[in-house]
Amino acid sequence: MALLPTNALPQAEAADVLLREMLPPYLLHVIDFSFLRSHYLYDEFVYRLTLQVIRETGLESATQDGGSAEAIAARSGLAVDQAVVPLDWMLRLLATLSTTTDFSVGCYCANEARCHRSILRSLLAEQGAVLT
Repeated sequence: MALLPTNALPQAEAADVLLREMLPPYLLHVIDFSFLRSHYLYDEFVYRLTLQVIRETGLESATQDGGSAEAIAARSGLAVDQAVVPLDWMLRLLATLSTTTDFSVGCYCANEARCHRSILRSLLAEQGAVLT
């Protein structure tokens, strides 16, 4: 996944002109194009962290049978009352990212029909993910 679009140079020039018009001179050295683009790095960090949490907490295997966020949290051994909010947030985040970014959930199961991928796929679809 590319963090920066290929047309970054024209965007940088346009942003430079806009910043010079909008900001006082003493802020120009602090707020530049790289500052404006830094949200891509944050998004990438959150995305990778979310996938890591899913793998390390056992949520990958807990999604094999599908179900609600509460059922998945219970199957993974998490405290349901504490896990439901972040689990729901992670599913919504991944679904939202799918509308602007191509990503895949890494798995090496030979048969997707008997794998957590198909369940995770349906959970993301329920959240409005764009699936290919």
